[in-house]
Amino acid sequence: MKAIEATRKVVQCNTNLGIVLISAPVVQALFHPQPAGLRAAVRKALAATTVEDAVDAYKAIRLAEPGGLGTSDRADVYATPQISLREAMAYAQERDLLAAQYANGYRLVFAESLPQLLALFKRWGYNSLWPVTGAYMALLAKHLDSLVVRKRGVEQAEDLRRRAVDLASRILASRQPEQFRPQLMGLDRSLKSEGINPGTTADLIVVTVFIAKLKEKFKLVG
Repeated sequence: MKAIEATRKVVQCNTNLGIVLISAPVVQALFHPQPAGLRAAVRKALAATTVEDAVDAYKAIRLAEPGGLGTSDRADVYATPQISLREAMAYAQERDLLAAQYANGYRLVFAESLPQLLALFKRWGYNSLWPVTGAYMALLAKHLDSLVVRKRGVEQAEDLRRRAVDLASRILASRQPEQFRPQLMGLDRSLKSEGINPGTTADLIVVTVFIAKLKEKFKLVG
């Protein structure tokens, strides 16, 4: 909640709600390390969430005013939660990839996005931004961005995914990904002109990079 309050003092729009929500359990996990590693610690942090955590998260969500939020018959964000934050997220997992991570123990992040990013760091270098770009495009090409689904519908989200497939495959197969900068900038301009923001994918990549850097700096396992 405090992170979103601080954000609103600087900008009057939602710039980082997804990043805060997806990163918070990882930060919490660092205070309670597990012998099995970081992924196990994140799962334990998720299992330990409380009703109070849900109350705070709901307040933060309402304050941030994310686009396309809508309402729900269960655990609606405009109501007072009576269940833990993880349970509330589980109700939303079918329509939100970030909520799904709370429900499934960050499966997409640890089993898919993180291995992809680490492999690209090894191939293209840790001081390059291209591994992050490649990991982002890989996710965009495989999963419907749930923010796009909520704001623009499944059909447009699927269209975006299809548009990303060919470019992602060429980037990931390349030894010189920088050659695809013009195509990436063209896609970026096109999406901006159409008002399409694949922000959920971006949030997932942010937490993936965060975890990768934690593992590198602190030699974390799992």
